[in-house]
Formats: sequence, structure tokens, C-alpha cells
Amino acid sequence: MKYVYPFLFLTFFAANSLFGQHKAVSFDYEKAAFNNNQPLPAETHILLQGKAPQEVNYVEIAVYNDKGSEKRLPLYVAAWKRPFDKLTTEFNLPINYKLRGSTEYDFKISFFRPITAQEQKALQSQLYQHLDAYLEQTFGLSKSSIQLNRSNHQVITDLNKIVKTGLKHYRSATNIQFEGFSDIIKQTLRRIEKAKLSKGKFLFLGKSKDEARAEYRKKLIADLKTLIHGELDQILQTNLAKLSDSRYINDYETEKTDRQLSIQLGYGGTYVDGDFSNLSIGNAAFIGLAFPLGKRAFAPRILSNTAITVGAYVNNFKDLGQNGNDLSGPIFKRPVYLGLSHKLYQFIYLNAGATFLEEANTAGQISGLGSRVYVRPNFGISVQINLTAKLER
Repeated sequence: MKYVYPFLFLTFFAANSLFGQHKAVSFDYEKAAFNNNQPLPAETHILLQGKAPQEVNYVEIAVYNDKGSEKRLPLYVAAWKRPFDKLTTEFNLPINYKLRGSTEYDFKISFFRPITAQEQKALQSQLYQHLDAYLEQTFGLSKSSIQLNRSNHQVITDLNKIVKTGLKHYRSATNIQFEGFSDIIKQTLRRIEKAKLSKGKFLFLGKSKDEARAEYRKKLIADLKTLIHGELDQILQTNLAKLSDSRYINDYETEKTDRQLSIQLGYGGTYVDGDFSNLSIGNAAFIGLAFPLGKRAFAPRILSNTAITVGAYVNNFKDLGQNGNDLSGPIFKRPVYLGLSHKLYQFIYLNAGATFLEEANTAGQISGLGSRVYVRPNFGISVQINLTAKLER
């Protein structure tokens, strides 16, 4: 017993670590809806929970954009496999794909059951027939060699398509998927193309010249079929499950989310004029707005921690002239800045960008703005206070 409690603790800790960051969402099969028709959580991982009849051993969810699944690949696919010797009637399927807020998605939830030995044999026979028929149509016969009606690349592409189409409604419980035929098949195709049919007279003694060539062609193609069948059997013998039912949920909404908008308060300086021996720096407090380049849930950290900033200094600057003329800026009659801010620590940001300046006595005037305003680099440090802006889709 002394080992039982530590084991239970570790099991609970592992489960909590796995699902602790996932929001639970229930799926109602009969209503084809989530969480009693409530919008789906956005910008977080989801733990999908639902009923799984005992005959079902594999559940798959595919996420599509709101344009649907026709001729489109899913944005994300996840699957639940029934644990060994478990008779549970529920599935818990982690979806490690963050949905965007205020957006509609399509979902396809598919249920699979183990195939019987008879169904496996029938599937094998069907795929064999399709592959063999294609190969017979692909190879032609000339006087001295075998000719392919298509390029090697096209033949492999077509063979792969035949298998993938035939297995469209099947899944492997062992996660072994058909990725395409191997290079051995490609090399065999090349050897067949280069083969001299005249060699047949040495392999099929007693046959006429034409009969020997035909028999040799048949042997080469039969050997290729054997290789193809062998590679296919590696997939067919992997505990396949067959589609038994599915639900398609169209245009399902996610919850409304807030777009980050921050007020920026800080202190900074702007190079005004002069050189290193006689430098003029205008400095003052500033206030503005910050617009993050990306959301933390989707963007790389460097983008989510960086924002475009715009605002104005609260005081004017002075230049190096004898009278120390006031320098202001357009629009607000204060120096205006535009730049970037990057998070240093929690809500503290480093700022850099450009300040737009003009003489104070002309500030605020519209005419001649382009000829009066000039730009100087700035730097500073600030704090950003997040606001929220509710956005409808």
C-alpha cells in the first residue's frame, strides 16, 4: 500500500497537467451542438467530451473554416482512441488548436468501429482489383520493351490516389497511415521500362518469340503487383476502424473576444538638434495609445510583446536658437510621436520611434503642413494599461 498513494498522486498530477489548460466542452450528438448551443471558447485549448458507444473505438474531429469542407483541407484534426480493455461510454478529446474569437467554424465529428475479418478481406480484394486494373492499362507492349502510357511520377501519384481514396473512410488505431508507396516501387517501374523483352526466350523455353515476350511482360507486371500488394498489406493489417457515423456542424460561432487596446503613459526624449558637443534633447512626459502587433494566443512572443504606439508629449520642446524657440507639433499643438514599444517586464515597455515637430507659432495650422513639419528620432520608457474593445464579427 505504501506505493499506491504516490502512484495515485502522480496519476492525478499527470492528468491535471494534460487537461488543466483545456476548457471542457460537451458535444451533444442528437442536437449536433456544443455546450447546449453556447459559443465555443476562443483563444484556448479545448477538451471535447461526448458519448462514445462501446462499439466505437475511434472518434475524430476535423476543424474547417466557415467556407466548409468541400475541396478544402481541415485546419486541424484530432482523434480519440479507446484505451485497451476500457468499456467507457464517453470520450475525452484534447483539441490543441486555438479558435479565433468572433469567428465561425465548421466541424466534422466522425465515429469509427473496428472492422471484421470479412470486411478487411473485402477491402483488400477491392483495392487489389483497382490497383491491378490500373497497372494493366498503364503498361503497353512494343516489339522489344514495355512502354508506360504515363510518366513514372504520374503512375506513383495515381497508385497513391487509388489507395488513399479507398481508405478514405478508414482509420488505423495504431496511428500507421498510408503515406504513399516506397522508392522500391519507383525503382521497379524504372527497371520494367528498361527491361528487354527478348530476355523472355531464355526464361520461357518452348514458347514462340511473341509468346515469350508476352509471358515475360506478364511476369514483370506480376512481380510489381506482388510488391505493391505487400506494401498495402502493411497498412491493412494495422487494426483498421471503419466509419460508422458522423456529424457535420455548420457555421458554429466562437465567443466574442476583446481586442487589446492600451493607454500608454511614459517619459521620453527626442533628439532636436546639435552634435555631441552641443546636443539638444527635448524631454517630457507623453501619453498615447498602443496597438499590439499580435495576440498572445496566436502570434510569436516577439510580436505579442510589441505594439505600435501613437501619442503626444504633454510639453513643448526648445531648440538651440538664441531665443530658445518653442517646438510643438501638428494636430494637438504638442510634439506628436509614432513608434514601437516592446515589453521589458510585465507592464513596463521600452519605446522608440519618430517625433513630428514644428515651430510653436504655426502649430495647429493645416495649410503648408508638409513643408513645416520635420521628423526626429525619439526614445523613452513607459507603462501600458490595457483597455478592452469589444469587437463584433
